[in-house]
Amino acid sequence: KKDRQAMVTVIPPHATKWVTLFVGFILCLIAGTSYMFSVFAVFLKTRFNWTQTELQYAATIGSVATYLSILPGIMLDKVGPQITGVTMGGFMFLGYFLLWLAVRGEFFASNIGIGCFLAISNLGSGGIYSVVISPNIWNFPSHHKGKVVGMLAAAFGLSSAFFTQIYTLFFFGNLLHFFLFLSISLGSIACIGALFIRFVPVDLKLPPPLSPIASPLPARFDPDVLPPHPDHVDVVHFERPQLNYLRILLTPSFWTFFFAYLCGTGAGIAIINNIGTIVASLKGIDKLSDYLVISFSVANCIGRIIYGFTSDRLSHKIDRPLFLSMAIFFMG
Repeated sequence: KKDRQAMVTVIPPHATKWVTLFVGFILCLIAGTSYMFSVFAVFLKTRFNWTQTELQYAATIGSVATYLSILPGIMLDKVGPQITGVTMGGFMFLGYFLLWLAVRGEFFASNIGIGCFLAISNLGSGGIYSVVISPNIWNFPSHHKGKVVGMLAAAFGLSSAFFTQIYTLFFFGNLLHFFLFLSISLGSIACIGALFIRFVPVDLKLPPPLSPIASPLPARFDPDVLPPHPDHVDVVHFERPQLNYLRILLTPSFWTFFFAYLCGTGAGIAIINNIGTIVASLKGIDKLSDYLVISFSVANCIGRIIYGFTSDRLSHKIDRPLFLSMAIFFMG
């Protein structure tokens, strides 16, 4: 909290949250490339003469790293969004650069090694997502959080469609150059963009104090006892359980959300990672898997936007955890 209050920036204070939201949208748009594994899955399988099981090992190692956001989250709490974001951008660069070197034949890499390279880049992707989401949740009032998170999550979901289209238009059939392009472009954009991610200081989130002269209230009236302005409901103080990372692991609520999220995202990742293999087994055309990735990504984006806006509108009637249950139900 001290870092958030003491942060100095060249960005005008009241524009900070909008700049952070805009840059966060761009960063999410480049961070979701972990969802496009199926675009180059068949290529990797053929290039390294893997079996389907070996391919799945590589995919699983890479996918697991995407959801190890607890590590970037701890770093974010310790050093702030800029250093964390630059570090995660470095991971994205390093992962795809090592993948480019391995595919080029500069050194031998097994399926486990390739999976580790994917894990490095995917850890960076998940870390960038955490770096973006946390400040934007902090910066906006509670009745806008669903829309903000929905928009950023939609950009993350749309990322694979965006970069698959780039691959189809400019790099089709040349994945070697595409890996180098991902390494340089994602790493540089993430590192530069992270410098503009800011937490709005606490004093800028508070409503302006009332002047005793301009205020129609008696001079002895204490404005501090006024109810918070609707746009600043986040400053209402209430007691929260003081839990560290280890104590959270002992709460039933954590494991309830964990397994619900695991089942929902696990099924989706299984489909995403195997689209290319499914198309190849059905003797589909080469570009069909790319089109399916784009379609899946666009639908993913639309769903995130709808749930973000709907959860804000109906949050006073339906608990947000129920929205998670509904999403898993519709997915099933």
